[in-house]
Amino acid sequence: MAQKTIQSVRNSTLIDGIHLENNLLFNEKSIPLKKFKYKGDYIENVKIKKLLDKSFRSSFIEHLADIKTEDDELKSSFICQLLLLRIAELSDSNAFYILSEISKNESVSYNGIELYENLFIQMFLNDPYFFIQQSVKYNDSSLIDYILATSQTYFVDQDFLDMNLGYIKDKEPDVLLLKLEAQKEIKYLPLIKKIEGMPKVKVQLGPSFYTGFETINKDFVNVNSIFGKELIQKMNGTEKSYFKQHILISVQKFRVNSQQ
Repeated sequence: MAQKTIQSVRNSTLIDGIHLENNLLFNEKSIPLKKFKYKGDYIENVKIKKLLDKSFRSSFIEHLADIKTEDDELKSSFICQLLLLRIAELSDSNAFYILSEISKNESVSYNGIELYENLFIQMFLNDPYFFIQQSVKYNDSSLIDYILATSQTYFVDQDFLDMNLGYIKDKEPDVLLLKLEAQKEIKYLPLIKKIEGMPKVKVQLGPSFYTGFETINKDFVNVNSIFGKELIQKMNGTEKSYFKQHILISVQKFRVNSQQ
């Protein structure tokens, strides 16, 4: 049975094991099956073991980056959709590695991961441990670095509070507040459910362009626990070290001290 399972994994294609109908990431109609081919196979039928081979993958990346028509831009979008689905549904380590490698090509990244930037950030916030685990496994921080660089618009920082005369009424130290606009943009259902159970912090905002020049009170979700004790308990020593050096430093920039 184990040997059969190993053989099955080796022969898996990009489409194997994922459910397109009612999936949590994309409208099924937006996934262009049986549209693009590479070396005689539809892209969705390319075997994962081939994409793990550096030579094959390099040639495949060149194919994705070869853009002659508008339709050609969708090749990178499509492969990114498949890999994100494998990560979301299967926690597929190989898919994470392949995504990190193909995204190092600027053209592929532009029409791929950058197109689904917000969704990718939401997947990270829902399960940061998977991203940490894989980044340590492959000794490659490129995807997490990209997420951290682009996720700054998700959080309330001290500059936002200063600009809007903000005052945190609830006296909790080092809160990590999700911006209201970012919360409204969250479409990934697991993350929506996750933050529903998180505490809210009341913030008074003074007259500014943001508030329509009125003093208002708003409730912001404190997502500090995403990077808290429960996450750290899952990590081994190497992962904890990586977390402190690569993630905690960035997260700390967006934590605000309500006791100031």
